[in-house]
Amino acid sequence: MRRRRGVALVGLATAALLCLPTAVSAHPEGGDSDGTKDYGHFEGGPENDPTHSSHGNADLASPNMWHTANRMNPGKTNSDLAFWGEGGVRGPHQKLAAAGNYDGFRLFDIQNPDNPVLVSDVQCRGPQNDVSFYRAQNRLLLIQSIDRPQTSAECATSADTPVTTGVPACEPTPEFPAPECPPGARNLFTPGFEGLRIFDVTRPEAPVQIASVPTACGSHTHTTIRDQNDRRAIIYVSSYPTGANPTPANADFGGPRCTIPHARISIVEIPDSAPQNARVLKEQFLDGDTLPFLGSAGSGGTGAVGCHDITVYSADQKQTVAGQPAGTTRRVAGAACLEEGQIWDVTEPENPSTLGAHTHIRNPYITSGIPGSFKGLFHTASFTWDGEILLFTDEWGGGGAHGCDGPEDTRGNVWFYENVPPGTPNAPVYGRFIIPRAQPQQEACTMHNGNVIATEQGYFGVSSAYEGGTSVFDFTGVKDNPPIFLDAPAPGTPGDPSPAPPVVAREIAFFDQQGVDGRGRDDVWSSYWYNDRIYANGGLGRPHNPGGRGLDVYKLLTVGGRLVDADGNPTFGPGDDPNGPGVQAFSARRWPYSNPQTQDTNQKAAGQR
Repeated sequence: MRRRRGVALVGLATAALLCLPTAVSAHPEGGDSDGTKDYGHFEGGPENDPTHSSHGNADLASPNMWHTANRMNPGKTNSDLAFWGEGGVRGPHQKLAAAGNYDGFRLFDIQNPDNPVLVSDVQCRGPQNDVSFYRAQNRLLLIQSIDRPQTSAECATSADTPVTTGVPACEPTPEFPAPECPPGARNLFTPGFEGLRIFDVTRPEAPVQIASVPTACGSHTHTTIRDQNDRRAIIYVSSYPTGANPTPANADFGGPRCTIPHARISIVEIPDSAPQNARVLKEQFLDGDTLPFLGSAGSGGTGAVGCHDITVYSADQKQTVAGQPAGTTRRVAGAACLEEGQIWDVTEPENPSTLGAHTHIRNPYITSGIPGSFKGLFHTASFTWDGEILLFTDEWGGGGAHGCDGPEDTRGNVWFYENVPPGTPNAPVYGRFIIPRAQPQQEACTMHNGNVIATEQGYFGVSSAYEGGTSVFDFTGVKDNPPIFLDAPAPGTPGDPSPAPPVVAREIAFFDQQGVDGRGRDDVWSSYWYNDRIYANGGLGRPHNPGGRGLDVYKLLTVGGRLVDADGNPTFGPGDDPNGPGVQAFSARRWPYSNPQTQDTNQKAAGQR
């Protein structure tokens, strides 16, 4: 069992907004008919006993992954993370982590990453409340995604709208003139505000809401891009009409409607000089050959077309780009669009090439292609820092199903693709990764949110796995594997691509909290590497796992500074003394900021000017 360094929660400044605790809902991509996630039952698993875990009563962890801090947040569904240390902050709290939850967000001072100080706890209902930072001149902004209709855009009066019954609105788009419209009435959310909220956190001890931007189908996640040429932020809003999210067809609602198939992203502009005037700049349609999302088993298909996450990679060298001002940075986006992945050119950020040169990526091991047989979805994208490899994560079962049954399990994997130029007909896959630790049947497990460590020692990824904890994996030799093209029939159907693509990465560190510290078991939403630590945010309030661990911090131990040796084995192993000679925390390139869906390789390393 790992030695821990417990740190008590510290006092915090009073937030500028009121507390509005309300019932928790979850991802709209699956779940009950009212659109909320049922965390009490899993495919292939028994009824859940809150006292039972076949893991036993000891934490599961590799010797080289060291737990340094925890900041609990019980009773909440804890979501995504963002990090900031590039100025624009007044007062002593210059290095910040934002941890979202369905009822608001928390800001931590991470000057000492092993002792995060809670600075503010803002109560503002609006699932999922995924977060990002942006500096608008001398003001630091925090941006939040809301994809569950709320009674008000204002924090003080915001609550989930009630559930009603109706027929989902279904309207053609330019690229989908004859959409698939699921028949019949079902439970739907009463329309209300959903989209983006924007806060001024220049004084992080007292955040102030300065704007709200309603968007069609709300904002499940968002991508924050700095447009230096026009001195503004461009925000890609990912959303889609599944579950109870569509607007009832007969609703008299003044805001943006959420209609099937949707088939677009919203692009929001935040001017540096006046961020309170943020607005929807345009709605960018997806190409007509984008696959509709099949949805949960037995649904026969949702008819929804949209994206779950979009990650933008900015090249580390400025180059001449045709039609753009000198010094323009070339950018590419990996878009996780539910039933498929896509690659876009976003060099001109307000004009992503969704209708121009773009690449479709399909994988029958993620989505079956058979209506009523939902497997998973293209959930998250990330890139290696040299731009060579594009990672897509499959969220098996929408995050509410049992998975992770060992290396042969193709459910809920991370998939490694060649990052081909947008417009290439297909991108080959090199293989996949799933945690090798088979999980108990009563636990939900799939790879979820993570990133790639910026180091020249090799390719190393970090990912959350819900109740499987946090994993660190080595995929350094991935390009040595033969490329495979997977645009083929689903497994088990004529012409299926058997055998499954190989596992091409190795888990080199992990931590799976079992609650021996009295703070609950792992149920990790996001795990990210940032400036020599791994930050994990979790606790989803499932009936069988109600604990709310909130924020956990880890470091990786090495001997001589190298994470693995020439054979790929961790340099710090079983029996090694953490205080022994040459033992030190793994260190990689340090960044002044990190948002979950933006990889800015052209930002200066922390400490540079």
